[in-house]
Amino acid sequence: EDWGIYDAKVTVENDRGGTDSETVQISVNGVPELILQIPEQVKAGDIAVLDASSSFDPEGNELDFSWDLDWSQDSDGDGDAKNDEDSTSSHVEIPTSNSREIFGSITISDDNGGVSTTSWTIEVLSRQFLVEWTERTFEYEWNGSLEEGEVWSQSHFPGQEGLLISVFGVLELDRDLIEPQDNFTLMVNVPQASWSESAQTTSSTNFTDNESARAELERGQLNPIRNDSEITSDTEEALLALLLNSSTNGFGQGEWIWSISADQADPDAFMDIGPDPDTGNDWTLTVSFVVMVPTLTEIAQ
Repeated sequence: EDWGIYDAKVTVENDRGGTDSETVQISVNGVPELILQIPEQVKAGDIAVLDASSSFDPEGNELDFSWDLDWSQDSDGDGDAKNDEDSTSSHVEIPTSNSREIFGSITISDDNGGVSTTSWTIEVLSRQFLVEWTERTFEYEWNGSLEEGEVWSQSHFPGQEGLLISVFGVLELDRDLIEPQDNFTLMVNVPQASWSESAQTTSSTNFTDNESARAELERGQLNPIRNDSEITSDTEEALLALLLNSSTNGFGQGEWIWSISADQADPDAFMDIGPDPDTGNDWTLTVSFVVMVPTLTEIAQ
């Protein structure tokens, strides 16, 4: 039952009193002492550290380590998921990405065939977050000049900062001295939402108003307003993806494409004499988004 070196002696005696003895030395190998330090629980996204470096062999011999780090995976492909050798180090680190239970085992052995094995379980917990929403306004501005028949286009991703609530776009043309004002078309296209809309520039019929031609595009209630709440998620990144890109709350989170076309830069004059005095126009496009931006704070458990 105990390891060590023992002397075993046998003696024989005949009926005339003669005796003889023989002694043999027997070495009993000590089973390695397995000492495993392991966290019972970690949070998703953390690294679980498993340490067996304090294990020892009673005779002081070197130890070999063999870890099977996940019984749910057959890493050597032999059909048995519980006999893999995923690491031979005295301690290992296991990254976690999602909440679950991880089952595995470790085996230590000495030079004389002594073996100790134990299985272990780590519970990977999800995280609890407080989600607070703040309303912010993001503004984008582009400008340029278009000749009659030309088209300008620009794409961007305004929903990366948060949840889109409303959009208001204004196209303004430089004031023309010769009436009527130029005729441009403003269009927005959101392929992810299968939504597009357009508007043509209009201007006051009263010349004394000194108003430039403009076109407006506006849409509200792009997504429902969200209230502060507590939500469970494995990681902050996964929660943000859920909040911003879910099928019910992700309108407009993809690409937005704005385009401007100069349909008629210089309307025909009453008398077609000489070249057109105005073959194009300068323009400015200003787009404002109201966005609900989430702030995540992890709640201690």
